[in-house]
Amino acid sequence: MKRLIYLTIISLLVACNQNVPTGKFTVNANIKGLTDSKVFLKKYTKSGFVIIDSVNSKNGIVQFTGEIDLPELYRVYIESQDFNIPVFIESSTISISTDLKNLELAKIDGSVSDSLLKKLYFQLDSIDTVNKPLYDAYKIASEKNDKNGIKELEAKLNEVGKLQQTSMKNFICKHNSSPVAAFVLYKYLSGETEFQELDSLKNTFDVSIQKSIYIELLNEQLDILRKCKVGQAAIGFSMADTLGKSQKLSSFYGKNLLIDFWASWCPDCRAENPEVVGLYREFSKKGLTILGVSFDTKRENWLKAIRHDSLTWNHVSDLKGWGNAAGQIYGIRAIPSNILLDTKGIIIGKNLTIEELRKKLAVLLK
Repeated sequence: MKRLIYLTIISLLVACNQNVPTGKFTVNANIKGLTDSKVFLKKYTKSGFVIIDSVNSKNGIVQFTGEIDLPELYRVYIESQDFNIPVFIESSTISISTDLKNLELAKIDGSVSDSLLKKLYFQLDSIDTVNKPLYDAYKIASEKNDKNGIKELEAKLNEVGKLQQTSMKNFICKHNSSPVAAFVLYKYLSGETEFQELDSLKNTFDVSIQKSIYIELLNEQLDILRKCKVGQAAIGFSMADTLGKSQKLSSFYGKNLLIDFWASWCPDCRAENPEVVGLYREFSKKGLTILGVSFDTKRENWLKAIRHDSLTWNHVSDLKGWGNAAGQIYGIRAIPSNILLDTKGIIIGKNLTIEELRKKLAVLLK
């Protein structure tokens, strides 16, 4: 099953495709129910979100000021709170109104860029309403090993995913002078899109936003994908297996190898695992082997999921989550993901659905 995007959002509808001025910004937040507490403003960097400012709230009132060149995604964090408030900051005065008990419902005004992103989220969410019952039915079919049901539901889920991707691609082309579009391409599509299409979409952006951090990140992702396109030799790596012994990717060559990127905490991965098990049973005696690469951080959870889901092939992990070294090498930004290699270690498929894998392997392993 292809990875889908699940978003719960609030809708702020405005017509936008205008140039946003650069300069100073002010963020005023009114958080009802918040007593005197430290509040942080964090900015996204290549190393993740980092604190750029902190203030002590007074009766829930907070203000941040700063300078900005191009609109960027920031987050407002409240000390001792799990949830944060994402906001696309630009050169303007931005207001945030919310309640401490419902931070996810924060109302944001004054940011053209933030409103533009929320408009897209609303559109994606309207598509996604169809998806949840399909996803629940898919999990039940997988547990029952209902092959016909799985095949039918997978096709429907993939159609929902395609609709979401088409909506985002249309958004990107329509708003190519906004860093928000570059953010959407990087955040939601760069892990789903092959090199040529991603490069083509990136090249649609106006020269005015070429210094955006999201363009920089897209260029880095493209450099990675360029090195691991279909037809290229797989890039080697070594990683510890479930016994702590280092395993080289090349040690699995000689058979068709499916590198399966997954994690115990990933619901889509766990729902798809029964199908991967079926695929392995069908083709392992004909020359298929699988190497599971886990994005787990806790060893016990990783091993428990392997046992529970009956994943009887080889597994490796460095227990670094999204920082997994193999994931970094191959630009994996969404899971489940997979890469199919031939017997010599040449990439012959990427991000294939179970049905696509079955058809390809049926031809390869006659």
